[in-house]
Amino acid sequence: MKNGYRSLFLRALRDQSGQVLPWMAMLLIVFGMAGLTLDLGHAYVSYRELQASTDAAALSGAYAMAQPGATQTTVTTAVAAYSSQAGGANINGNLPNATVTSVVYHCVSFVTTTLGVPCSGALASNAIQVTQKVTIPTMFIKMLGPKAPQTLTMTAVSTAAVHGAVPAQYNVAM
Repeated sequence: MKNGYRSLFLRALRDQSGQVLPWMAMLLIVFGMAGLTLDLGHAYVSYRELQASTDAAALSGAYAMAQPGATQTTVTTAVAAYSSQAGGANINGNLPNATVTSVVYHCVSFVTTTLGVPCSGALASNAIQVTQKVTIPTMFIKMLGPKAPQTLTMTAVSTAAVHGAVPAQYNVAM
């Protein structure tokens, strides 16, 4: 009996017919993993670009809040100017149709106690929170089947505080 299994195994090793099937199955797995890696890598890079753009928009809004006579309109215009949405300074090909979904004003007690910036002015706040959203298409994930996602939606949130403290000189040795 052992000799029968051995001859069957040796015959299967020498026989070359049907070798395409296992190779194709293996290549499909390899190409599927490569495609998944490319899509997720693209999504990661796009998210980092969206987060950087949202950070810039929040900082711009916080700066606009510190200006004399700041209104909700001037701050929102400053946020839009540094966002990734159309017309913004951080528009990017990886972020098609990015939008600023919300601009929220906060009165943060930590900013008041640490930086000495009270919640005053027309906005009665000392911090701003900006949210941007983008939907990016997938290239390879959508080929995995009809239930696979065709797009990935990403949201980035950034908060910045108004810095209205008096500038101080520091002795720094290099």
